[in-house]
Amino acid sequence: MCGIHLILDSKHSGESRIQKMLAASQHRGPDQSGFEQIGGNIWVGANRLKILDLSEKASLPMKSVDGRFILTWNGAIHNYIELREQLIKAGYSFQTQSDTEVLFNWLKVHGENGLERLNGMFSLVFVDLEKREILIARDPTGQKPLHYYKGGKDWVFSSESRGVLAGLESQPEIDTNQFLPYSYYRFSWPDSSFFESVRQMLPGEVLVLDFEGNLRRQASIDFSKSISNEAPNWESELRKSILRSFQSDRQAGMVLSGGVDSSLIYALWYEQTGTKLPTFTVHFEENFTNDFSDYKYAQLLCRRYPSQFEGIRVTKEILMSNWQEYVQSMDQPVGDGAGFLTWYIAMKIHSEVNVLISGAGADELFGGYNRHKAFLQYLKNPTLTALGGRILGTLGMKAAQKFSASLEKSPTDTFIQMAALLPIPKEYLGEFAKYFPEQHGDLKRALGFDRQFYLVNDILKIHDNACMAHGIEGRAPYLDWNLIAYANGLSEQELRKNMGKKNLKAMLNARGLEAISNRKKLGFGMPIREWMDDGDFRKFIFRPISEMESTWGNQFNSEIRTLMRRPESLIETNILLIWNWFVLATWLQKHPK
Repeated sequence: MCGIHLILDSKHSGESRIQKMLAASQHRGPDQSGFEQIGGNIWVGANRLKILDLSEKASLPMKSVDGRFILTWNGAIHNYIELREQLIKAGYSFQTQSDTEVLFNWLKVHGENGLERLNGMFSLVFVDLEKREILIARDPTGQKPLHYYKGGKDWVFSSESRGVLAGLESQPEIDTNQFLPYSYYRFSWPDSSFFESVRQMLPGEVLVLDFEGNLRRQASIDFSKSISNEAPNWESELRKSILRSFQSDRQAGMVLSGGVDSSLIYALWYEQTGTKLPTFTVHFEENFTNDFSDYKYAQLLCRRYPSQFEGIRVTKEILMSNWQEYVQSMDQPVGDGAGFLTWYIAMKIHSEVNVLISGAGADELFGGYNRHKAFLQYLKNPTLTALGGRILGTLGMKAAQKFSASLEKSPTDTFIQMAALLPIPKEYLGEFAKYFPEQHGDLKRALGFDRQFYLVNDILKIHDNACMAHGIEGRAPYLDWNLIAYANGLSEQELRKNMGKKNLKAMLNARGLEAISNRKKLGFGMPIREWMDDGDFRKFIFRPISEMESTWGNQFNSEIRTLMRRPESLIETNILLIWNWFVLATWLQKHPK
């Protein structure tokens, strides 16, 4: 919904810097910008994208009449209507119909403890001048980013790292420590960024600072406290989440991948409302339609559930001509082809759609990826021969070879390897294992790792970055807190029985959409391998990789550097690794040594 900013500056030079931060993040909130100065050395700012209540009364930062409280935030509170009703019963009145005013009053009443009742996505800064405290928080699902820099008692917070950079008096160097996680997982460590000293708040993290920049408290949001003790009904909660996610005073639309997750969201939306919405799907050249068939399956859905359907054509020429603009918009490098596709869709539709819904999160809740199937086979019989045979029968030769090569002594290390782009040297496995959740059940832990590590830092990051680059808010109904609570409440055995999103597929089958539920699992990607047959496209991809190897090669381990020198050898075996390098190489060109 917005870009948010905070400066605590002991040198009292914050006003020009907060203005630079607002300028650097205007794309996140093109409808209104503003800032407030507090106590001489604190500045709070916001770039607003108007979604609920388009009036000026809902502008940011929001300040109480008596001047005691100030709020700036980014996101959407999906249960704001219920919270509003509770506040009205407590005697509060409202001047707007926005979730911003609800959040503002909710935090006035409940403060830090009220965060546990917020069902939604958010990053926020809430200032209490009487207590001389600043509450800073990021939602537990990690849908909205929040970066920061700390130097002594000086702090700079912003929704994007570029906002932080705009608020600094000197620019940090590239943090080459991030080349390790990027090489194997396509992104930086979750609490870091590609800039030295610019960090990220983790999902659910809460900081409370005083006005002198001292850290008073640090905590995590326990959203389980906001969930009923009764086991939620899956389909009922999904329906509610979908309706909440589409709440908007501006036009909402949806990306259809032609797969289970997005198809089910749109089907349930249409059944409940009878309202056609704009829907968008990418499609490629005709000779690629067998392997990249999103368009065909999205059309099938829209014949059953009418929509304002639009196919957005993507070719290698379109990719090449738009690439530099895309990289310029990329706050942090993430080597996922879905980033460009989402960005290009957002660019094409931003004049007609302001909220874009996706099916993100369902795979991580209910084991929808091929690595989940392979890991389940491993848990049943963790031997190379048995695993290879089982995977070969269901996923094919290439997958069988990849996953069989991932076997380690422990289930944790095995899954980390299965999820990586290529085998991680054993001496680095412990660095990744730090992010593995501590809970019962190997499959449960693996899905938790995917939600906390991969989903937040890849899928959600590119969706937020690509949409907000064009002033569009991205939303993901499957990440409603009640749905996550439902998945967390399943036992290890129940998760195993439901592997492959059987619950979602059963709902599609009941609606006569077996063709979609039985479709082979494909990622939201582009025919990069097929485009490599064109010599100009190969040069386009390989040249920046070669330049990166020459400039930064000594920062990679010897195995990666050797492969980087001969990327053409990986065209048939690991095209994703080539793409990963290409994204980083072109991003680094925008941030030279």
